[in-house]
Amino acid sequence: MPRPERRVDPADGPLARFALGLRELRHHAGSPGYRELARRAHYSATTLAQAARGAGLPSLAVTLAYVAACGGDVAEWERRWRATAAELSPPRVPEPDGQAAREGPAPYVGLAAYGPQDAYWFRGRDRLVAALLDRVERQRFVAVVGASGSGKSSVLRAGLVPAVSADRDRWSALVLTPGARPLEECAVRLGVRTGVAAGQLVGGFREEPGAFGLAVRQLMATRPDGAELVLVVDQFEEVFTLCADARERSGFITALLDAAYDPECRLRVVVGVRSDFYTHCARHTRLAEALQDAQVLVGPMSTDELTDAITAPAARAGLMVEKTLVQTVLHDAADRPGALPFVSHALWETWRRRHGSGLFLAGYQSAGGVSGAVAQTADRLYQDLDERHRRTVREVLLRLTALGEGTEDTRRRVSRAELLDSPDRDAVVEVLDRLTAARLVTRDATTVEIAHEALIAGWPLLRDWLAEDREAIRAHRRLTEASAEWESHGRDESLLYRGARLGTWLDRSPARLNDAERAFLAAGRAVSEREERLRRRRVRLAVGGLGSAVTLVTVLAVVALMMAGRADRERALAIGRQLAADARAQLAVDPELGLLLAREAYAATPNEETEGVLRQATTQSHIRAVLPENRDSLGRPAAVTGVAFSADGEHLATTTAGGLLQVFGWTGATVGRTPERVVRNGYWIQSPVFGPDNRHIAFTGVTDGATVVDWTRGGEPPRPSAGKEVTLSAAYSADGRWVASGGQYGTVWIRPALGESSPRVLRGHDGAVAAVAFSPDGTRLVSASAEDGTIRVWNLVAPGRPLVLLGPETQVAAVAFSPDGRRLATVDVQGTVRTWNFADMTTSAVLGSHDGPAYHVAYSADGQSILSTGADGTVRIWNAGRHAAPVMLRGHDGPVLAAAFSRDGGIVVSAGADGTTRIWQVNEADDVTVLRGPESPVWSTAMSSDHRRLAVGDRTGAVRLWDLTGRAAPTVLPGSGQPVTQVVYSPDGRRIAVADDDGRVLVWNLSGHTGRPRSPHRLSGPPTARVAFSPDGTRLAAIGFNDSVSIWEIPANGHPPHSTSSPMAGEQGSLMDVVWSPDGRHVAASSDTNTVLLWDFRNPDRVEKLRGHQSAVWGLAFNRDGTRLASGGNDGTVRIWAVGDTAAPVVLRGHQPGEGTMTFSSDGSHLATTGSDTSVRISRVDGRGDPLVVAGFQAAVREIAPAGNDRFLTVHADGSVRTWRCPACGPISEVLATARGHLTRDLTPEERRTHLPGGGAVPPQVIRRGG
Repeated sequence: MPRPERRVDPADGPLARFALGLRELRHHAGSPGYRELARRAHYSATTLAQAARGAGLPSLAVTLAYVAACGGDVAEWERRWRATAAELSPPRVPEPDGQAAREGPAPYVGLAAYGPQDAYWFRGRDRLVAALLDRVERQRFVAVVGASGSGKSSVLRAGLVPAVSADRDRWSALVLTPGARPLEECAVRLGVRTGVAAGQLVGGFREEPGAFGLAVRQLMATRPDGAELVLVVDQFEEVFTLCADARERSGFITALLDAAYDPECRLRVVVGVRSDFYTHCARHTRLAEALQDAQVLVGPMSTDELTDAITAPAARAGLMVEKTLVQTVLHDAADRPGALPFVSHALWETWRRRHGSGLFLAGYQSAGGVSGAVAQTADRLYQDLDERHRRTVREVLLRLTALGEGTEDTRRRVSRAELLDSPDRDAVVEVLDRLTAARLVTRDATTVEIAHEALIAGWPLLRDWLAEDREAIRAHRRLTEASAEWESHGRDESLLYRGARLGTWLDRSPARLNDAERAFLAAGRAVSEREERLRRRRVRLAVGGLGSAVTLVTVLAVVALMMAGRADRERALAIGRQLAADARAQLAVDPELGLLLAREAYAATPNEETEGVLRQATTQSHIRAVLPENRDSLGRPAAVTGVAFSADGEHLATTTAGGLLQVFGWTGATVGRTPERVVRNGYWIQSPVFGPDNRHIAFTGVTDGATVVDWTRGGEPPRPSAGKEVTLSAAYSADGRWVASGGQYGTVWIRPALGESSPRVLRGHDGAVAAVAFSPDGTRLVSASAEDGTIRVWNLVAPGRPLVLLGPETQVAAVAFSPDGRRLATVDVQGTVRTWNFADMTTSAVLGSHDGPAYHVAYSADGQSILSTGADGTVRIWNAGRHAAPVMLRGHDGPVLAAAFSRDGGIVVSAGADGTTRIWQVNEADDVTVLRGPESPVWSTAMSSDHRRLAVGDRTGAVRLWDLTGRAAPTVLPGSGQPVTQVVYSPDGRRIAVADDDGRVLVWNLSGHTGRPRSPHRLSGPPTARVAFSPDGTRLAAIGFNDSVSIWEIPANGHPPHSTSSPMAGEQGSLMDVVWSPDGRHVAASSDTNTVLLWDFRNPDRVEKLRGHQSAVWGLAFNRDGTRLASGGNDGTVRIWAVGDTAAPVVLRGHQPGEGTMTFSSDGSHLATTGSDTSVRISRVDGRGDPLVVAGFQAAVREIAPAGNDRFLTVHADGSVRTWRCPACGPISEVLATARGHLTRDLTPEERRTHLPGGGAVPPQVIRRGG
């Protein structure tokens, strides 16, 4: 849970008053947590928390999102924001002559790097530039290494290049960035200098390794003897992020090194590379050797250097910088990794707000300061646009970003043509003009790129876009590259997409594609259709050519045997890669086909890649069984129109369009393959529903009202007569006495379930009644008509006019009461899924929607889940109480007409228009146990080390100790009345510490094996945010509101805890979490200044600062032996640090930005992580391969912890606690067995022809491996 907010004093000024107002607004809204606000506002929890902190004025967009999420008056708060901004800005000082000062050049460049033309303004790096120049004079190859935002590019371009260019007789400089084709970039740059065509040069560079050196020698031949070329390769990491051709990458690196170390070339090479790509460089043997003693590290500026960088450019522009502004910038930038572009942009915005001849603190604060200026500039630009241009901003910036693989996301330089080759070219042109004017992007005559990665790290909205569907963005990047390669090779048909790769794009919206990508896909479709026609022709001709084919195959077989070993291995590898790619593409479309292909991929090539796909496909497989297909008298599939479980959970009923009512035996999770009873009606029937006695079933069809049959006796129901009204829906009352049904002409009947007495008729609908439902207590009946667009609530106890909801714009197709009768769920023909609260039926909550009409809706027995079905072929499982991504069940070939939950809610059975009845497991995780508090939602949990007890803290402050063995009732620890923010067991299970939202910490002693509590002790001193027990349980590390770590001794004799040492201070900013290493040597704390602090008890006065996160760091976890520390940031990344090692951390990503927690596997090889989404990601700690994603929890995962026996414990945003087992984390033999158990079919002949080489033929050794 997040730490409590520090207090603000309204007397401290307008910022404090503004922050206090936001806090009061949140309080009046019920004090929702910042995670909940983040879900409503679509900004990260950290961004919203900082808005109410009072350290700076949040951007207008963030403020309005915060206010809207709290239900405040947006217009009023916009006025308050503008008034506060005006109050922070002093009145403009008039110029002496009464005229505005001339604009003049800006002394700061904003996000962009300083270039040679900006050398006059570039200050603060004199010592580093001198050291770099000295190194260049002594060495032929130099690498300038630094973190993103450390100023590498500015040092190279505005420092080194002007320095060497000053001595024209000795040096000349050439600057390039590698881009996607680094050899081509070299050819272009050298071609301009030598007068040789770039096309001629690049061909030589690729064919002959020494050609690059010869071109340099040709260039230098016209220079004085002794003169040398300094080739500066800025953003060298682009050879890994943008260059997809491994041969091009290797050729470029080799060419640089060969030429640099060839004295005849008279070349010196200086590369600038981000430090998080250092390990990528080390994978190239020669490059690793060259880097050994050739590095110049770009670290943070000293206080004096940063002061010079702030004040000297202003002085050169004739401006004065207020002293308090300098001090504030120094404070805000202190110990912040990658701060320089944020500082430069904040100063540029401050310069734009200058008054007279001075830069003042008020202008800086109005701009948003170091932490908020980038976001405020981007937000302002975005908010000023209409919806069309906002979409364009999103698409442009996504194209300009390269997703990191174990590293930070980076900027991607693209050609103008890629952006302007768009159906909405005018919007792109205007957006680029605005982004350039705001200095968020830079462009030249041919290319466009983001000004600096600081925009990616510093604008929450862009981070959210990048986190929404990273796999879709990667697929789009692959499409962009494939279409470009296709164009560059004269539209060679062999480069077009085919099979699954093409298929994945057929159902996607083309709105985000440019014209080249659309043409590429259109050509792929045309070629695939042509090849399919040719394939069919070849089949017809195959018999005639069989004799020749046999002869040819025999000859080829002899040749193949001569090269069998190598060829088979290469072919198996290629087959495995293609099948793995096809499997991943199918997982979002047809998960069972994806699993079939993944199994084939692993059979072909059992390696890391195919194993990862197999594990993911096994996890995502929900299907468990398919009942035999129903067919009509002509042999065509007959739609299954309804499905229902009996009240005792022992039988399953289905109805069909052919008039069959079938009843199957059900044993918890399996169904009989043949029905126990078949009742034939002869006409279309639907909407089966069991009576409470489990014997009678009501269904609808061509009859006035529902038909009720005793299925245990068999026989046929009465045949309908002519002129009867078609009934569309039926419902049983809870006591089994009544059956309601709705007719096609607006009639609602309520008749006795048994007997022949006259029905009660309700009239009022102006059109067919699509759905009816009794309330659980039988006092109300709800009916809905898709034709008149109304929902009517009939009071059956006190008859009168019904309550009428909605209007003709909403066409409701189905309704369902919650088990407690307090809520109503509906779906409509627009596909929308809604819930209504009977306490206020004037408004509804939208859970989400289908891609097309929705047909059916139902609650689970516990009321926590809602299922819906639709024309899009899916069943969707929604969290009934909050908006969250639904569980998607895919597999029907056509609309899903109905579905039903099993009694425990773990199984769903669906009825499809394709004639099949499918049985699904709802959860991706296995063996799921769900625990819920009796009254208040769970806020924090802790499990004892023996995994027998679970401590659960809630919003009331109470903590319940649950005995997971089931032998004892929960023990309740009384609370303070404030929400519990943390619960933690001591390692020996004898103590438990409880922290609340007011900063109180109580330490309870638990006596004996029963765990019954004694009176607690409270930690004295300042309020405490988080605590952690030492491995031996005798000490407690606590982080307080004073942002230091204190160590408390916990006496064994039951005496109160006492502090044993002075607080260990960290740095400016709030500490967020604290953990103790298992060996007891280290304490780590995380900070909202993007830093992890690590103390070694052998030297507690020294703190090691681990930097790299681009936002606040929330969660921490050590592995079992304390050699690795994982940290989770609000930037959506998790970093794994080697304790005591200076190597760059492994970076894991994929979660949506937000507060997350993590836990290592028992053997330390994997890390399970959470974010602000509904998934758990299980990744290798070395960062290799794709993570295994376990999703489908229906609510965001807040916390994760080990639960013993290869199980996990997770806490969710809906207040529930789950324990579960990972379905695909075990040995691969178990995963293969699980995969076999999940499959209900084999590949069809058509699927084999499409996906398998040779239509399904695989090498002999591949078949043996498949086992």
